[in-house]
Amino acid sequence: MYGPSISTEFLLQSQENKSNIIAPKIGFESYNANVIGLPWGARCNLVCYTNGKENSLKLAPEVGLSIWAFVNVFYGYNFPLTNSSLVDNNGHKLTVMVNIPLYWKKYFKHK
Repeated sequence: MYGPSISTEFLLQSQENKSNIIAPKIGFESYNANVIGLPWGARCNLVCYTNGKENSLKLAPEVGLSIWAFVNVFYGYNFPLTNSSLVDNNGHKLTVMVNIPLYWKKYFKHK
């Protein structure tokens, strides 16, 4: 399974002088059922972190394990493209994700 993706991250700031961050992202994902005996997946996102006043654009490739493309555990790296000081999340990252399919009947056919 593969295709384009859209999603959003929310970073809630607890410090008084920092505002909350919203990060819409677009990307491409690919999941393969069983390669080398492991269910794997990969994706690459272009993420725009913003607090409404400033923006920070990052490229975020990831690879990891995917269970039926519903639950993913990915390792990735954030490469800053612009304004890396807005959000201090440059570098390594671990993502745990639960996907909700839009076409539910495609995954679970009743016989």
